[in-house]
Amino acid sequence: MVVAGYPVIYFKNYDYMRLFNGDFIRRSNAGHYLGVYEKIITVDTETFVYLNKSIGFVTDWTITIENDCCIYGNHVSDLIDTIDRICTTLHADDSHLVRFFIHNLPYDYVFLRNHFFQKWGTPDKSLAAKTHKYIFMKWTGQGIEFRDSLILTQRSLEKLCKDMGTTEKAVGTWDYKKFRTPASPRTAKEIAYVCTDTISLCKALRKYIDQRGFNVATCPLTNTGFIRTNARRRSRKDKKWRKKFEQMALTLEQYDQMLDCYHGGYTHANRYYVNQLIKEPVECYDFASSYIAWMCYCKFPMSNFCYTNTITLKDIMELKEDYAFSGYIRLKNLRLKKECPMPPLAFSKAKVCVFPEAKSKKEQFHENLDNGKIVNADLVIYPFTDPDLEVILSSYDYEWADVSKVMRATKDYLPEWFTGYLMELFFKKCTLKGLDEANYMISKGELNGMYGMTVQRIIQILCTELMESGEWEAKEPEDREKELEKFYRNKNSFMPYQWGVFITAYAQAYLFRLGACCRKWLYSDTDSVKGTDWDHDKLNEFNQSIVEMSQKRNIGVVEYNEKIFRLGIAEFDGIYSEFITMGSKRYCYRLKKDASLHLTVAGVPKEGIYCLDDDITNFRKGFIFKNDLIFRRNYRRSNDWQDPKWKMKTEYLFHDGINELTIDGCRIEYGCAIRLTDTEYELDHTIPYDKETGLPLPFEMEDTVYE
Repeated sequence: MVVAGYPVIYFKNYDYMRLFNGDFIRRSNAGHYLGVYEKIITVDTETFVYLNKSIGFVTDWTITIENDCCIYGNHVSDLIDTIDRICTTLHADDSHLVRFFIHNLPYDYVFLRNHFFQKWGTPDKSLAAKTHKYIFMKWTGQGIEFRDSLILTQRSLEKLCKDMGTTEKAVGTWDYKKFRTPASPRTAKEIAYVCTDTISLCKALRKYIDQRGFNVATCPLTNTGFIRTNARRRSRKDKKWRKKFEQMALTLEQYDQMLDCYHGGYTHANRYYVNQLIKEPVECYDFASSYIAWMCYCKFPMSNFCYTNTITLKDIMELKEDYAFSGYIRLKNLRLKKECPMPPLAFSKAKVCVFPEAKSKKEQFHENLDNGKIVNADLVIYPFTDPDLEVILSSYDYEWADVSKVMRATKDYLPEWFTGYLMELFFKKCTLKGLDEANYMISKGELNGMYGMTVQRIIQILCTELMESGEWEAKEPEDREKELEKFYRNKNSFMPYQWGVFITAYAQAYLFRLGACCRKWLYSDTDSVKGTDWDHDKLNEFNQSIVEMSQKRNIGVVEYNEKIFRLGIAEFDGIYSEFITMGSKRYCYRLKKDASLHLTVAGVPKEGIYCLDDDITNFRKGFIFKNDLIFRRNYRRSNDWQDPKWKMKTEYLFHDGINELTIDGCRIEYGCAIRLTDTEYELDHTIPYDKETGLPLPFEMEDTVYE
């Protein structure tokens, strides 16, 4: 059998001598040379999990070796033995590494975990982005490494193949709910399906890595790693940058203060219009590459921070054009202005927040918080950067305010090696769309990743799996000061963390300026404002101010095909004939141009719109989004009868060691597993609160481990 140009070979029939067609690529690795096998090798498994038992097992597996073949089998022990023999044949060891890519490694790892440990012991090295989310793991002595290609590409396999223009992932020929054992008969179509996944991943990965100028040996662990590597190379061309970077080093106290000041994108709904169907025209405006614009147009800290004990709030407001400030502001009798329906201060970020007296703590929270944002308070102590002050002081009335622990640094524009890279990526994004979709998607992803690179924590939270129990712990290193010093001594470090903190602060400040251009500001999410009764004269003035910033800096503009693309412009993004929101990350709207209904609800896939049966009035408190008959019927009618996608609930099923069971005469080995079940989401217009403390609960449910 041949699938997508690759011979499909049962594992017992594979000739391992074929592996010698490849070679090892040598690269420097922390002072010694490491050889990495040059071919891309991809691995995938298919599994079955009982719904009513805590047992799951591998039923099928494939390994695709680039430009060679696709090997397949059924029993998990055969998969482990095949991987081991591949590495043995290639004489893999601590200086010769064979790298295996798995798309969504954290899922497959759980099923393979105990089998890995039995064969090779626990990994010598590993890295997890968060609990249960391994990025890579390595057995040094055996020369075996597994990497997650999903976190590398930031795309589902289907989307990755589409963006790269390679063999597409197989769709619709595998029934995931059908009971199978490793011994169950397989049709030719089913074998082709499981093989296509690793073959398509292999082809797409090769193109994805090559187009960035990397190879299997040099490719980073994550998508941001590509951007960081390219940016680092550019920074080294500036001979003065290393010294400048070292001069901007933060002390541990300053770093902790920057952590306090950092906040993500502003997402909020106007409390006066929550749970109300708006039928007057709602106009939406989005910033053109918001974060990138402020990186190009605004000034940032460009010297070391120094504490000053004598400075006042008035001094900061007068000097903030030339100096970057950070500190803590104390406000007494804080009250949100009536003309400002969108409170900027997050309760979770406040160091101190004293609410007016109420009958109970729960009432205090309900009366003085708006979806987690502070409306009223008798006393607030809040971390700030100088861009934050503009928003805070214009949004609230207060009896008095003062500042403490203020530190300042000189301000200047970001260096040319950085902004030049931004504009290069922006140019590609503007000119490649519709002509070279693969490189367009690459440049777009890298452009978006430039901000992510700036806010990567210096002192990482380490997520560690306790191998004996399967439980996880997340904590910072004990000696945080040592970790900070290590970062600044590292010659690969080049990005000041404080830049990222100021980027989001500028983004929020400009978002509030844009929001002031409409009389009814209904909703915002990071870089967009949805509202009615826009003052278009005021909006034009706002956009003209962005044009002037661009002209002053002589940056941020791309002219192509008689079109002008400018960073930071508030662009029209459509009119809604109907709009309703239940709060942050929960809204529904109907586009005026084609009457189509759209949905954004955290925890519900976009396909969940089909649950509403094309009726926006169904978007109300108590409505339950679920994978039911109505949803599936409506989805399939609109999508050529494809199977709909739905977010699943994840349950981790822990078992110690290798266990066995026999089904229909088939001996099955199993260890840990993941059970995925359909989820339901009940719509509400308020944040849930803890019954005892009255504190707001987070939206996202934590992963749970089941014995």
